[in-house]
Amino acid sequence: QEHSLCDCSQKKYLNETPPLSADGKSLQCEMNKFDEMMSYLAFSNEHFRQLVAIDRQFTLFGRAWCVAELAAADKMGMQQTLVMHSKRSLERARDSLLDLRIEAMQAARPEDVEEILAKIPDVKSFDEHLHEMLFGESGLLILSETLDASEKAAKIGEVTLLSQTLSPHSARMYGAERTEELEIHVK
Repeated sequence: QEHSLCDCSQKKYLNETPPLSADGKSLQCEMNKFDEMMSYLAFSNEHFRQLVAIDRQFTLFGRAWCVAELAAADKMGMQQTLVMHSKRSLERARDSLLDLRIEAMQAARPEDVEEILAKIPDVKSFDEHLHEMLFGESGLLILSETLDASEKAAKIGEVTLLSQTLSPHSARMYGAERTEELEIHVK
C-alpha cells in the first residue's frame, strides 16, 4: 500500500534522489540507512534498545524491513522489548509465524526485498536464525515469558494502587521505578 508524502514544506529525499552513492542509493535519503542508524544508536548509547510493537495480526513479521531490523538488532546484541496485543493474538498467528521465510516477505518497493536478500549470504541459515530468535529457548515470542498488554496493565495497576497507599516518600521511591521494571526484557 502506497503512503502519501507529508505536506510539510521540508524537502523530501527519496531513495533515488541525487547525489547517489556508488551503490545507487541517495546520500541524503534517511529511509535507506536503517542498518547504519541502528549501529550508531546502539554503540553511542549503551542503554539504547529496540521496542517491538506488534499489531494484532502480526503482519509486522511479513514486512521485509521490519524483520531485517529485528535480525540486525539481534545480531548487534541489542536489548529487545516486545509488546503485543495479547497471547491469544499470538496463538492465532502462531502457524503462519512458524512458516516465516525472508524471501517470501513484502516491502513497498520490490527492490527493497532484493536489497535485503542481497545482504544475506545464506538465506536458509537466516530463516533458521529468525525462527530461533522468535521461538527458541530465549526467543522473543515464547509464551511463558511474554506478558500481553492486559497483563502489563494489571501489573501497572497493582503498582499504582500500592504506591497510593504508601507515604508520599515511599510512593516516589517505588512508583516510577517499579513501573519501569514491568517491561519485558528478553535480551
